[in-house]
Amino acid sequence: MKKIQKILEYTPKEYDVLVLSVYMNWCDKHSNSDRELQQLLSYQELLNWFKMEFKALENEFIESTKPYVKNLDKVDALKYYSKVVSKILEFFPSALFPDKHKFTSRPKPVNFFESHKN
Repeated sequence: MKKIQKILEYTPKEYDVLVLSVYMNWCDKHSNSDRELQQLLSYQELLNWFKMEFKALENEFIESTKPYVKNLDKVDALKYYSKVVSKILEFFPSALFPDKHKFTSRPKPVNFFESHKN
C-alpha cells in the first residue's frame, strides 16, 4: 500500500518484506509444528483472509494518523504501525478452521519489527 510506504518511508521491497514477516509470525503463532507451519504458510485461502484483515488494520492506521502525518517521524510511525497491525496476531479465521482447538498458540513469536528498527 503506497500510503503506508510513504508514511513509513519504506521502499516497496521493504514493505513487502514487512507484511510477509507479519504473515509468517501469524502462521507461526497458530501452528504446533513445523509441518503445520508449512501448511498454514501455503494455504491460499488463509493468505487471502490475512490480506483482507491486514488491509483493514492498515486503513485504521492511515485514518488515525491523518491529523499527524506531517509531524510523524519514521520511528514513531513504525512504532504506531506496529501497535495497530500487531492486532492481527490475535485474529483467527474461524470459518476456515472450525476445529480451532487443534491450533494452540506457541510462545509469543519474535517481534517482526525488531529487524526493521533503525
